[in-house]
Amino acid sequence: MRRKRQIILLIVFGVLFLASVICFALYRRCGRVLETQKTAQVWQGGSEMKFAQVSAFFPSEAEFGQTDVYAFREKLTKSFEEASL
Repeated sequence: MRRKRQIILLIVFGVLFLASVICFALYRRCGRVLETQKTAQVWQGGSEMKFAQVSAFFPSEAEFGQTDVYAFREKLTKSFEEASL
């Protein structure tokens, strides 16, 4: 009876280990799919000039127009310039 329990636990461990490996592989793959989040690296290329990228996400129901985007961008730019001084 004890031997049978150990075999069952070993099988459960193996299944859980395999599931975690699959989840980890899928997680890494999803990270590579979002190429839009690597634009700063692409712009930098081989140069020594550093680029930064900021992503902002808003709910689809948000009343956020083009002028709001420009105002947000200008505010961010000013904040970055002040922080770099």
